[in-house]
Amino acid sequence: MNYGRIVLAGVVGTVVFFVSGFLVFGLRIAKYYAPYPGVYRWAQAVQALIPVRLASTFLAILVLAAICAKGYEGGTGLVEGPRSACSSDFSWYLQSWATST
Repeated sequence: MNYGRIVLAGVVGTVVFFVSGFLVFGLRIAKYYAPYPGVYRWAQAVQALIPVRLASTFLAILVLAAICAKGYEGGTGLVEGPRSACSSDFSWYLQSWATST
């Protein structure tokens, strides 16, 4: 395993996660939930949790990158595919759990 590449994958994955989230939720569909401010968190409440969310998302994506790097053993696609899918599903669950507040 190349630890530098794993950390780079974690950083790039975190940036892509937040940029895509901003593009989808901040620009594309914001008009649909803007009329219901009582249902969604206030900006001040969200801003207070930004450092925790950044750190937990980075950690979860870093774990996913490490699992993918460690999980690939050079086998055929029929063997490695299902193993990869199970690993990423578990990591996605960890990321969702870590960023929920």
